[in-house]
Amino acid sequence: MGTYALDANMAAQITVYAGGYSGGGFSNPVVSVSGIFEEAGFFMIPLPEPVSVTAGQQFAVAIRFQSASFVNPCPIEQPIPGYANATAGPGQSFLSSDGVSWTDISTLGGSWGSINFNIKAYAAAPEPPQPVIRISGSRRVEEGQPIELAVHVENLPGSLTYQWYRNDVAIPDAVDATLLIPSAQMGDAGIYKVAVDDGQKAVYWSDPFTVTVLAEGTLPLSAGAVVLSGLGVLAAAFGIRKKRLYR
Repeated sequence: MGTYALDANMAAQITVYAGGYSGGGFSNPVVSVSGIFEEAGFFMIPLPEPVSVTAGQQFAVAIRFQSASFVNPCPIEQPIPGYANATAGPGQSFLSSDGVSWTDISTLGGSWGSINFNIKAYAAAPEPPQPVIRISGSRRVEEGQPIELAVHVENLPGSLTYQWYRNDVAIPDAVDATLLIPSAQMGDAGIYKVAVDDGQKAVYWSDPFTVTVLAEGTLPLSAGAVVLSGLGVLAAAFGIRKKRLYR
């Protein structure tokens, strides 16, 4: 928010309404902040929290000014030849003595038709979500086993290109979203990263992904493999006994 303080030590209470002017007032107050301007001049006032509005939505900013020096301390702007080209129109500025009943100042006649209160509301597009780039795949493999890695990209539109790195050195021809090393060797161990280019001169990096290559036969068999082996032995033994019954 932005506005002028006409005098030092002027108090202000700011309320933002998510609804427009209707029935002589404003509806749906969403945030409020108050304070004292220690000096005269223009001030930017941060809101305690952002207010979301959509295209075409009406909203209002109401400020209650209090000053010991001015009967009506509301700052105004109006056109002054050779100095200011301010414009005004119906439904833009409203005046109230109690904060409940409001009057459109363009209906007051005279020079009021070209006057606006100098209250600024600054809008900004919401920050887009940050890109997320992560690698999944084989963290521990034995020599001779394949290393299979894939990069997953979120919140990054456009035509993407990739370059894989191992220990900060680009891997030749590793320019796809997946990386396959068919038969791992000890030299394939290291820290893998991916540089993702969005085609707009911006490059984003994945978090590092460590791959360890172990000697063949180092990794234990999985529980599923052990059970299947046991079933195979039982089946073989049962088959032998069955043959003996037919003799």
